[in-house]
Amino acid sequence: MPVIVLNNTEPRDTSNAGIDTNEMQLLSVDVELSMPQAPDVIDAIRDRDESLLDFNAPLATNSLPAGATQGVAVEVIPQLTAQALAELIPTQFSLDSRLTIEATVVFHASRSGNGVGKVGEIDSRDFTFPIRLCFGCLVWCGGCLDGECPLDATGWAGGICGNAQDNVVYPSVCEPPAE
Repeated sequence: MPVIVLNNTEPRDTSNAGIDTNEMQLLSVDVELSMPQAPDVIDAIRDRDESLLDFNAPLATNSLPAGATQGVAVEVIPQLTAQALAELIPTQFSLDSRLTIEATVVFHASRSGNGVGKVGEIDSRDFTFPIRLCFGCLVWCGGCLDGECPLDATGWAGGICGNAQDNVVYPSVCEPPAE
């Protein structure tokens, strides 16, 4: 999930060294997944391993000066969570169902001017992002021989950096979809 984080403070130089004490250092993000459309699926995953739905992910510890923004990529549905969803959703819903999972995130940072105890720890408010789930809807094989994806396809093209997020991906040995 790509997000832009804003340090919403004003620049402030109160140290003798000329350091902006409102500079933030990104540390981590808490992620909690829920699915109001399919609470039984979420309960079944939670019974397997709660850490698939509620976890903390480290971030690159970028400095974020006061008033600045920083693009951050957060993996909100790890591979093991996606596998659990792929196993459990078809037990209750058809494969052509479109469900929405909600990822609630809280970012954690520290202020450069207050590193003693917990004084300099900063937590964002929680932000919830809806993510549409579907089975096979982001993979396109229409440009392949007989419209079937090759079983030995290892390279994929399309989407954002070759990853299906909002756009289709297709085997790199096949023709791309028409735009």
